[in-house]
Amino acid sequence: MTRVDKDVRKRISTQFHRLHDKKIIGSLRTINNYSSAFICFVEFLALNDHLIDNVNDHHISFNELINFTDREIAILYLNQLAINGKSDSWINMSRSAINYWMKMTLTLIKNGKSKRYSQRNIKKVRERLQQVKKRDVKQGNPCHHLTKSYTEEQMKVICSHVTARNAFSIMLCLVSGIRVHELLEIRRKEERSTTEVELSNEKKEARNLKFIGLQGTIYTVRGKGGLIREVLIPYYWAEELEKKRCKNVIELFDRGVKYYSFYDISGGNALSKCFSRASKKYLGWSTGIHSCRHDHAKMRLKTVYTLTKKFALALLIVSQELGHFRPQVSRVYLY
Repeated sequence: MTRVDKDVRKRISTQFHRLHDKKIIGSLRTINNYSSAFICFVEFLALNDHLIDNVNDHHISFNELINFTDREIAILYLNQLAINGKSDSWINMSRSAINYWMKMTLTLIKNGKSKRYSQRNIKKVRERLQQVKKRDVKQGNPCHHLTKSYTEEQMKVICSHVTARNAFSIMLCLVSGIRVHELLEIRRKEERSTTEVELSNEKKEARNLKFIGLQGTIYTVRGKGGLIREVLIPYYWAEELEKKRCKNVIELFDRGVKYYSFYDISGGNALSKCFSRASKKYLGWSTGIHSCRHDHAKMRLKTVYTLTKKFALALLIVSQELGHFRPQVSRVYLY
C-alpha cells in the first residue's frame, strides 16, 4: 500500500479539525476517524492515478491527488470497498468523510479561495461535487469512468481538423494504447531490451498470452518509472510508421524531459494540446488524448475475455499490455 506522506496527513487532519472548531462535528473521535478514512481514499487515488483526468498519465503527487476528489471517483472507490468485503460502518464512514471534503471544496470555490477552480466554474463543478448517497454504493455496481469515450465518428472529426502528422500519432495511441509521451521514444523490438519483471505463475500465463487475437509488429516504449515494455502496432500502422523513420536520431524535450526520437511523429504535450483544442472546437468538449488509451483498453478487455472465457485472466493480460502489473488497474477501463 502506498503511504500518504506526513505533510498530506497533516493537511487532511487540519481540514477535518476545522469542522470540530466550527462545531459542525462535535466528536474528536469522529474527526480522527474521518481523517483516517479519507487518507485511505487518497492512498487509493495514488495506486490508481490512471483514474484521474491526467492527460500524460504521469505520477501525481499526493497533494495534487487530494484536489481531484469528486463524486464519480468516490463512488468507484466506495463500490470497491463493498466488493472487498469492508464493513458497512467503514463504508459509511468513508462516504461521510469524502462528502465532507467535497463540501469543503465547494465552499472554497464559492468563496474564491480554491487553487484549482475559479468562482466562474461553480456551475460546472457543483455537479461533480454532489453528495454521495448511501443508495449510490452497491457491491459490483460500476459507475461511468471519469474519462469519456470517443466514438469512431468523433475520432474522425478530430483527425480531420489536425495535421496529417498529428492525426497519425492520435491513431497510433488508439490502435496500440500507447501513452502520448511514449510516442516520443518508440523503437523497434530489436533495438533495446524490455524491463525484466518478476511475475507470479498466473501473471506468467498472462504474459504468454499478450496480444492474443492481434496481428501486427512488436515495438518497445518507455513508460512509467522507466519501464520498457512491448507494444503491438497493427501491420498497416507499423508500415506507415516505418515510412517516417528518421535517418538520424532526433533529440527533443517534452515537459523538461529529454527524449531521443527515432521517428518523425508528434507526441507529448504538443500533441495533447492539439487534440484537446480540436476536440473542444469541433465537438464542444474534451477529455484529452489519454481517452484513446482507455478506449483501446476497453476494446481489448472485451476481445481477450471473448477469447479466453476467463475474466481474471483477461484483466491480467490487458494490464501487462498497458504496462501495468496489477489487474485492478485494467478493471476500471470497463466502466
